[in-house]
Amino acid sequence: MRDEPNPRQQALDGLTGERFGQLPTTPPISEPVNVGTGPSAMLVAQAREANRQRRARVLAHPDIAQRLTQSPLNFTTPQQWTGYVPPEQHGGVRNDSHRRAALVAIMRDVGAAELAEAAAAARHDSDDGPSSAPAPDPEFGYDPPEPDEGDAQ
Repeated sequence: MRDEPNPRQQALDGLTGERFGQLPTTPPISEPVNVGTGPSAMLVAQAREANRQRRARVLAHPDIAQRLTQSPLNFTTPQQWTGYVPPEQHGGVRNDSHRRAALVAIMRDVGAAELAEAAAAARHDSDDGPSSAPAPDPEFGYDPPEPDEGDAQ
C-alpha cells in the first residue's frame, strides 16, 4: 500500500515531470482537481483558476510567451509555466525577486497587447457593441496607453 502513489501525488508527478528520476506515465492534469470543501478549498480553486487564466493569456501571445524561456525564468518551453506569479509580499516582506519582476513585466505586456487588440477591434466594430476581448488583469498595475491628441473627438 505504501508503494502506491495517491491521486494527489500522481497529480504532482504530472506537474513536476518526474518522480524518482522517471518520466511521468500520465499526462499532466489540465482539469481542476477536487481539493475538498470549505473556505480554504475555495481559495485554492480560485488561485488555480487565476493561474490557468494567466497562463492562457500569456500563451495566446507567442512573442511574449517566448520570454518565459529567457533569463531569469529559463523555462525550457513557455508551456511549462503554470501561470503562478509569486505574491508581492510574503510575511510582511516585499518580494523583490528577479523571477517575480520578470513575470509581472510579462503580464503587463500581455495586458498592453490585449488593450491594443481591444482598441483595434473597437475601431473596426464600433457599431457592433462592446468588444468581447478579455478584461486586463488589474493585479499587475499597468496603465493603459494614453490616447493620442488626434484621437479625441
